[in-house]
Amino acid sequence: MMNKMPPPQAQDPALAQAATSTPFSTGSGSHNLYQTQYTQGHYKPYLAADLVNVAIIPFDDFFRCAFNFDKGKNEGLSAKFDAIATSQECNRLLDRYKDEVGHETERYGPFNNLANHILAELWGVLPDSRPKNLVVCRNDHVSVKGSTAQQSPDCVAVPESVLSGHPDRMSCDNLSKGGPTEAAFHWDELPTFIEFKMEVKNLHTIPLESSTKVPSAPAGRASGSKTGSSSSEAVSRKPSRTSTPTSTPGLIPSPTIALSPAFGPTQSTTGSTSTSTGRSTSSSKRLREDDKDSVRKRARKDEDSPATTRADTLMQCASYALEMLSHGGFRTHVLGVLVTDDKLELLYYDHSITIRSESVCFTQDTASLVALLYCMQMLTPAGWGYVDVIGPPPLGKSSNTSGPSVSPDPLVSTDPSTAQDELRTTRSKSKPSVPGYRQPLHGTHLHLQNGQVLELGELIFRQHALIGRGSCVVCGKAENSHEWADKPLVVKFSFTPVTRISEGAMLEKIVELAKGDTENVGMLAHLPDVLHHEAVPPGDVQSRFSAWLKNQGIGYEDRRLQILVMTELFSIKELRSTAAIAPVFRDVFKCYKWLHEVAQVIHRDVSLNNIMYRKKEDGSACGVLSDFDLALFLSENKAAASTSTQRTGTKPYMAIDLLDNPKVTLLHRYRHDLESLFYVLVCLTTHEDNKDILAWPALGWQELAVAKREFLRSELPVPVPEFTTVVLWTLEMAEMFRLGYDARTAHRNALLLRRFYPQQQTEIPSTSMPEFKEETLGGHVDFDKFEAILEIKIDQ
Repeated sequence: MMNKMPPPQAQDPALAQAATSTPFSTGSGSHNLYQTQYTQGHYKPYLAADLVNVAIIPFDDFFRCAFNFDKGKNEGLSAKFDAIATSQECNRLLDRYKDEVGHETERYGPFNNLANHILAELWGVLPDSRPKNLVVCRNDHVSVKGSTAQQSPDCVAVPESVLSGHPDRMSCDNLSKGGPTEAAFHWDELPTFIEFKMEVKNLHTIPLESSTKVPSAPAGRASGSKTGSSSSEAVSRKPSRTSTPTSTPGLIPSPTIALSPAFGPTQSTTGSTSTSTGRSTSSSKRLREDDKDSVRKRARKDEDSPATTRADTLMQCASYALEMLSHGGFRTHVLGVLVTDDKLELLYYDHSITIRSESVCFTQDTASLVALLYCMQMLTPAGWGYVDVIGPPPLGKSSNTSGPSVSPDPLVSTDPSTAQDELRTTRSKSKPSVPGYRQPLHGTHLHLQNGQVLELGELIFRQHALIGRGSCVVCGKAENSHEWADKPLVVKFSFTPVTRISEGAMLEKIVELAKGDTENVGMLAHLPDVLHHEAVPPGDVQSRFSAWLKNQGIGYEDRRLQILVMTELFSIKELRSTAAIAPVFRDVFKCYKWLHEVAQVIHRDVSLNNIMYRKKEDGSACGVLSDFDLALFLSENKAAASTSTQRTGTKPYMAIDLLDNPKVTLLHRYRHDLESLFYVLVCLTTHEDNKDILAWPALGWQELAVAKREFLRSELPVPVPEFTTVVLWTLEMAEMFRLGYDARTAHRNALLLRRFYPQQQTEIPSTSMPEFKEETLGGHVDFDKFEAILEIKIDQ
């Protein structure tokens, strides 16, 4: 159950490379703050980076992966599906759906009537053991409750229990009314969403010789447009009332696969093509961060452009998945449906990738729609993505019965136009509420592999993430343990790559080293107290998609759920005096220095959320460095740098080096984490309305690097009154880092002069110039200098 850690000197090159060269973990969840505003205007730029590469796979293969259903191997069921699809009532409802409409919303009702008729017909086909309770209904134009995103999927498929007891919900197909305005759905009630896009008003005008299976148009282009970049777009098949398999049933097929950028032509796996950034890239590679910045800028600039209508539709669908993964219970993945006129696409989102199926024309191949609804009705909670050890949240309850109504973060304003995030350091006397918000994990039970059962309580932290670790921290209470019964507990969940050593195993090894260090045994007080950790392997749906993608040579990052049970810690943001925070910072620094010099570990993610404290018996605070998800042994860190294509850390606190020079190989040095400690101290003690610092989370990588260089050369912001003396530390730290970066600039300029104008260098010896010490920025930034600053008395 627990992975054993190699000794510090051991080095596994494959593991070291995987530790930082992870192509699908640099999106919304990896570097952006959870507390960043996530209304549509805020999340669109960074969500665009997650959708740069999308795997598009054949419709039938999507079925096999998502539902473990192969129509070629289920001839009996296929015959029943055909019977339903060709029935008189089904054809009547199809004709009604195809009638001319003036607006997309006029298609919701006819589609839902068709879908619910098919579901009713399937009651006689479903096994007796399966509940027959799935209902497709309209949601638009009512925003789903549970977050500040104010999103409203067009239609949703929900269990009947979600509708019962809410008369307003039972009539949500009423076209004159729209969605359930009086009892809006919550994200934790929605297993899936159905989004519509209208391109043709009258579907009766579409000729029957249109392809039964229509390959998906590249993102950013209207459906049906040709790019010439993929042979699959030229394929046309004769219409059929039943779906034609794309390959021999039961075999992994080998069609043309596309990794489709959100803004640009489809990329074929057989070669390379020019991306929207003008670079030639292999389809198996994810764009580097400098390219992603351009994607984000274009997303802001072109969001209303007709040319990006297709991209905006896919962005909208991804935004629903983003909310469902972040606020819809605890899920490994989300399934969705996109209906464009008479074409149907299936969507899959997990913490590593987005996958779309090729389209199927369901007005001609109606049996595929029947099969889809059958498979959706057959899905277990795990099939919908709910984690087995927790399960789905209770459904069908009122909005006030699933935990306390509090904001997902105490520092987020309810005003979506106010760009507040965790950089706002003053705490409100009471937590502002998001209307209708509820905590879907509150009151659920976590069943651990050691037999313990924990009741989950209040949400402490939840990463607003599509791609990434999706970290979540909640309070917990032991129900059947005498050992843990009196201990306040916290439980951390995160989806980490299977190639990485778990955080629990890492801490287990570090604690073992600390216990053996008689001179520094006190370091245990500054480390998280882990009572239990375990890993939950990837689910069946993820495993099937993973196997299929890898068989096609498409990169996919397998993730497993890591669970840590720890004793309670408190955020340093709760300490509101210099006398309180100064000892905590000294404690955390000493712990970090010991980790680097003795345990040979580099943390790589120092941020405001990871500086914690525990309460001593005398009531004082003892500093704790937490969150070792990205930590590495130094030997692995050095090996990984040679192949790393991404940064590590939380963007507002990251060192300038890690934000800049995206084409340079990255080695995370200890001085980078010391620089992060400096930014944490500034953000913690600065007035909440400092606009320059508040802008950091929204800036691109290189934009933020420029802003931080200017920050080091400018007058530092004035601390809030309770932290006035902290300026004695921050001024010295800013000067230290400024001198270091200036020294490196001067050294590089001298090298340029020596190279191009040697005759000007009469004062420089003929011998070669000494190499600049990058580890300490020429000796200006090191542990001793940082520690000397922290020894300045500011807490008296």
